[in-house]
Amino acid sequence: MIDITGIDLAKFVSKVYELSAPKGLGFIHYTPKPLDDSDIKDIINTKHENIILSMDYIYGRACKMTVWEKDGKWIIKDSWYDHEDSKLQELLSTFNITAPLKEKHLIGCECNECLNKKYPLPKECYLDSWIVQMEISAGHDPCAGCNLSREKCHGRPKNRKRIT
Repeated sequence: MIDITGIDLAKFVSKVYELSAPKGLGFIHYTPKPLDDSDIKDIINTKHENIILSMDYIYGRACKMTVWEKDGKWIIKDSWYDHEDSKLQELLSTFNITAPLKEKHLIGCECNECLNKKYPLPKECYLDSWIVQMEISAGHDPCAGCNLSREKCHGRPKNRKRIT
């Protein structure tokens, strides 16, 4: 977890939105416009128990960011779902925050780095990230259930077997 206590939440929301792109069905609702002050205020004012703010899809962009309060500190995960690690680093550097080094990953770790090692996808994978995540959480190899041509992506053969 990364401590972001004391940052300007309005600027944080704006930067998360700026660094996020339309994904999956978000393309249907994508509106290429910046967030206005009213949007930002609405996002910040939707607190629930220990959640300071939660951003899922905003105007079609998969923001996928939650800020929790724990022991008086504001924290976020040390990986950003559906975003490259470089995007998280850019977000943090905007607020002069350095992410702690990950010393080791445990069995069952679901950070982007570990998932990519455990379930390497072909470079030219055409599956939406939400489908990949759904397959992985069900214990399936995403390539195994894909009906797309292997000539395009050069993925593993279609073979619906549970990953062990």
